[in-house]
Amino acid sequence: MMLAVAPQREAEDFAMAPQHVRGAPGRHPGYYRRQRCRRAAHFAHKQTAEAHMQKVSFLTDEVREMFDRIDEDGDRSINFEEFAGLMLEMDHAKLNSELRACFDFIDTDHDGRVSFDEFCQWVSR
Repeated sequence: MMLAVAPQREAEDFAMAPQHVRGAPGRHPGYYRRQRCRRAAHFAHKQTAEAHMQKVSFLTDEVREMFDRIDEDGDRSINFEEFAGLMLEMDHAKLNSELRACFDFIDTDHDGRVSFDEFCQWVSR
């Protein structure tokens, strides 16, 4: 069973087809219209993905600035004393054992220092 396509729409589809394909057999009348819609959707998705990457880059820059502020000695990692100072600054005064438990939770490789990657994982939770 073949669907009838309005003559005007068929003419529009024919006009959208590339010159070398206009007489090619086997193409559905709406093929080129769908192709154009697919390209438009792909372009819109690409723009959305680029906007997302810019947002992620901005957030990573902000997290890096926060990390650098906490890292007082500039060794690119946060030790327990720097972490405890941060908690006191944020008015999260806790017992030393509670602070140590929090720090050990963030320090996933248990080397006694929180790297930037560990810090990013903690911030993203």
